[in-house]
Amino acid sequence: MNDDAPWLDAEEFAAWHALVRTVNALPEALDRQLKRDFGLPHTEYLLMAMLSEAEDRTLSMTRLARRLRFSASRLSRIVTKLEDLGRVTRHRDPANGRVTLATLTDDGLALLRSAAPGHVRQVRAVLFDQLDREQVGQLRAIFEAVLAGPEMSTCCPGRTGGVPAR
Repeated sequence: MNDDAPWLDAEEFAAWHALVRTVNALPEALDRQLKRDFGLPHTEYLLMAMLSEAEDRTLSMTRLARRLRFSASRLSRIVTKLEDLGRVTRHRDPANGRVTLATLTDDGLALLRSAAPGHVRQVRAVLFDQLDREQVGQLRAIFEAVLAGPEMSTCCPGRTGGVPAR
């Protein structure tokens, strides 16, 4: 261990600790509501929401994995489950046969639209109801700055698949 590390000061440590606790608790709170109301894990909701935002509700598996920050194997397992449930289809890209595409089905979109109001209520309850408008803007600015940093450059730009287009 290098004793010359630039240790966090008390304020940085407190902020870091709060962030870590939030990052760990938030998915659990979102997952609990979606599973209770729709039998739908948050990861599946997120994947379907990402597809709902894409042109023709379709993305390559590679792009989808990158946006979700999932390994190829994790993504494949989730897409296989969603395929079995009729919510997603997988097919070859007609323009490039080496690329596999995932498409949100009409049934998947219908489920997503049914689940979205409760999901948004839960997002508000666990996050935004605790913040004023200025803090919401600050939160966005903070996370955009973090995501723009050199260590986060592999994160895809744009929306994150939280709520499907209406």
